[in-house]
Amino acid sequence: MQREGFAAARAVARIEPSAAGDAIVIDIDQGARQVAGGIEISGFPDELAGQLRSWLKSQRPPPAAVPQSVDSDGGWSGTRWLDVGGQPVRMEPPLWTRGQPAAFDPPHLEAIRVAIGRLLREQGYFAAAKALDKGSARGADAPTIDVSIRPDPEGAVLVIAGAHLPPPSILTRIDVTPAALTGATQAALGCAVGQRVTELNRLAWQETLRQSGRFLKSGVKFKELPPEAGGAPGIAATVNLEAYPHVPPLGKPLSREEEAVLRVRGWVLQTLANEDDLVLTWRTPTAADPSHATGELIVATREGVLLTALPGSPDACGLAVSEDGLGWFLPHDDGWFQLPLPTRRRLTVNVALFLAETVHTGRHEYLRRYAVDAHIEQRPRDALAALAITARIEPVACLAFLHEGDPAVTWEGDDLVVDRADMTTRIDSRTGRLMSVTLPGGDHIDIDAAPGRFATQLAALRAAAGPNQTRPEALVSSGIEFFTGTGLATAAERLADATGSLHAAPVSMLAAWQNRAQAIADKLQRTVAAGGFAAADAAVARAVTRATVAASSPRLAVPSTAPPLPDADPTTLLARSAAPWVWRWLEQASGRDSWPAALARLGTLAARHDSSALWELTAYLSAERFGPLAYLTAASVSPLPSATLSFAARGEQRLTADAFQSDCDAALAVLQSCGLDAPLVSLFRTLDDEEATRLGAAVFRDHECVLPLVHALRDSDSDASARATLSSALGQWWSQSLERTLAAALSRRAAPLQTAEAPNPTPAAVR
Repeated sequence: MQREGFAAARAVARIEPSAAGDAIVIDIDQGARQVAGGIEISGFPDELAGQLRSWLKSQRPPPAAVPQSVDSDGGWSGTRWLDVGGQPVRMEPPLWTRGQPAAFDPPHLEAIRVAIGRLLREQGYFAAAKALDKGSARGADAPTIDVSIRPDPEGAVLVIAGAHLPPPSILTRIDVTPAALTGATQAALGCAVGQRVTELNRLAWQETLRQSGRFLKSGVKFKELPPEAGGAPGIAATVNLEAYPHVPPLGKPLSREEEAVLRVRGWVLQTLANEDDLVLTWRTPTAADPSHATGELIVATREGVLLTALPGSPDACGLAVSEDGLGWFLPHDDGWFQLPLPTRRRLTVNVALFLAETVHTGRHEYLRRYAVDAHIEQRPRDALAALAITARIEPVACLAFLHEGDPAVTWEGDDLVVDRADMTTRIDSRTGRLMSVTLPGGDHIDIDAAPGRFATQLAALRAAAGPNQTRPEALVSSGIEFFTGTGLATAAERLADATGSLHAAPVSMLAAWQNRAQAIADKLQRTVAAGGFAAADAAVARAVTRATVAASSPRLAVPSTAPPLPDADPTTLLARSAAPWVWRWLEQASGRDSWPAALARLGTLAARHDSSALWELTAYLSAERFGPLAYLTAASVSPLPSATLSFAARGEQRLTADAFQSDCDAALAVLQSCGLDAPLVSLFRTLDDEEATRLGAAVFRDHECVLPLVHALRDSDSDASARATLSSALGQWWSQSLERTLAAALSRRAAPLQTAEAPNPTPAAVR
């Protein structure tokens, strides 16, 4: 409430018991709401006060952003902010906007203090910024900066009061390692002792050294020094450099070839950052028509990514992530299918090229290395797709392309040709465009940049694919019809071959599983035709509608002073984000006390490092209502060996028919809530004994395990009667085979880990 402008808000919470369960009732006295008015600054130099006022009212670049001066052809000059990959950064929102609700909460005040300290450092007031640190000196003449918000019916006022602020810092010393580079480094950076120095200087100097391509490592650090008598505070700059020995030293010009390969980096980064689309088209000599393109990849940083097999031919098919979602496009009017994707976030895949130093038989070798990482981020306002590909290319790795591996370098007019054992590369030295790459096996990749190529090719694929097979009201059924069709299998093979042509041998992913996959597809199609997925369609449609409404509705920003969660891979981040929704859905579907809801609750709290996860773990292990299925599931997903042993041991104690039936009731409630009970029963009824045997071996390590359930369901006259007698069929399955199978699975997980040095003298008994 304070964040939303209610400075005097009060809340009283109480618990009211009822037959349905305890309810938390919160009575809120919100008081008057206030909007942000002006900013009152005292004790700052006039110029700095004006900058601070503008800084808090405007968007700001993130702390690590690198400034770059821009002079446009139209005469406009300014600064744009880039990340280390050369991409424009996402600006941070203003902290104080006149007419908007005034934020009175402590976390927002702390954010304002952090922003003030950052501006002071970026303007060179390093000593003054320390007045904002907690626990700073508070003597009579000590510098102070107080930040508060004064409520006012005409508009709350942000009050920033400074006193005894030290002047800007002066560069008093420059230490360069190795010392032999001191003169060249100072000349390249344009820095001199006695000049005013800022945090922006440090970032720019560090980036200048990196962009030179001369160094494997380069860093600039500032150390604050006490002021001399009557003077300004000092800064000692420490520059640590590790030179790449095969290029001219700092201060010496690069060769024509080195300038050309360094220009390639700028071309790639600029293409990914501007309106052009990066287009890679490849041909393989082993294709049926070697003169025709085998595949094409188009990367449009804002619009999405498109992979096409056999582009430009009647057999062209593709896979795209675009504004509309994730789409599959088949040739010859076989249709296309579009899956909507979340609108607020996107997956950003970053491809990094860097140089790694190794020592081999006493010699230093420098190897180019590639790395791919990904992260989930808020989607920028100008980005349309849920996927983006960016690059971080170290300049020194570009120069090493000419010096490592004994390349042969020739010129053909203005085109630089670099012939290496692993590839032959052609570069337009005037623009830095990477024109083509030829691999040893004869695969040839043409590279270009063209505006609008993504939209044009996607429209062509959609037109050639014919009708849209997506039915929003029946996403599950229409998806199964599309993905089990013969057209998709053929297109998947073409896409696999198109991507596989870049490696030693083409890829054929479906050959070994073709017959089995077709059998499964036939069964799924029969279930769809019988309406078996109707309930699942309705559940998915409701979920999509809720997600769409939530995405378009304003969201309340909940202030927090908790430290951010540790960085994690995209899969972990997605799971962490989805866990609360799964928890709530399972509670609604099967009840708060059911084992699926309890397990989701435990996983959610553990993923967020909540201390109450320990209490939930204890409650789960001591629950008398949970059975072997609940504990085996928990043991299977637990990342901690000790917890796995505890879950499995508890499951062995709960190996009873009644406990199993209780577990099944909760699981069936979940399946019924999303409409999956009917299609699963229908699918199991279509299995023959051989397929049931293979399923048992693959899932339960027991060929005979699934047969009793399949036989019991097939004995019913119809799918409807099979669902009506499902409870008794599960009981029959338990008594005939599943009890033995679950006991063996729990026993395997309950046995402590053994080593060759200390084998278990008494192996676990087999039930």
